[in-house]
Amino acid sequence: MRMHVVDLWTGRRATALRSALRMTNEAFANNLGIAVRTVAKWNADPELVPPSEFQRMLDTRLAQASDEEKARFELLLERGEPTGSAVPEINIPMPRADQDGGAIGLRLSHDAAVNDALRWLDENTQCSGAARQRVMSQLRMFTLDSMAAEARRRGKVSRADTAEALMKYYGPSLGTEHLFYQASCSDNRPLVS
Repeated sequence: MRMHVVDLWTGRRATALRSALRMTNEAFANNLGIAVRTVAKWNADPELVPPSEFQRMLDTRLAQASDEEKARFELLLERGEPTGSAVPEINIPMPRADQDGGAIGLRLSHDAAVNDALRWLDENTQCSGAARQRVMSQLRMFTLDSMAAEARRRGKVSRADTAEALMKYYGPSLGTEHLFYQASCSDNRPLVS
C-alpha cells in the first residue's frame, strides 16, 4: 500500500486525519497533546496552515496510523472531505431519533466508552440506572445546528473569563491558607491563575 505523504498540513488535511482515525475533537487533541480549541480551528478553517510544531505532530500521528486508517485518510482526501463544519464528525450521534432510539440509541448501546461513562454515572450519582434514559432525552433536544452554535459560543470564552469565573466560584471557600496567584504585565494588565 502506498503511503500518502503530506507536504503541508492544512485544516482540511488535519480534519481528514481526525476523521480517518474516527476520533472526536477532544480525543484527537488529547492524542496529539494540544488544545481542543486548536482542533476546532482546523475544522472551522480548512485553509489554515498549522505552525511547524503541529506539522511535525500530524506527520508523526499519520505515520503511527494503521493501514486501514491511512487508507481511510487517503479516501477522505481524494473525495475532498471533510471540509470543516459542513461535514459532521463521524462519531456525532444524529439528532433525530425514532421510537426505539434511532442513531442516538445505537450510539448509547454500542459505544464502549459511552457505556463505561453511563455505567460510571449510574454507580456514582443518584441516577439509579436511569443515566441512559436521561442522556437520551437530553440528546434528543439537540440538532447539529444547535451543537455547532454552542461550540461557537463556548469558543468565545477567553482564559481571563475562565479565571474570573473560577475566582468567583472558589474565592469564598479558599480561606486564608490558599490564595490566587496574581501578577501584572508591563502595561498593568492583571494576570490571574
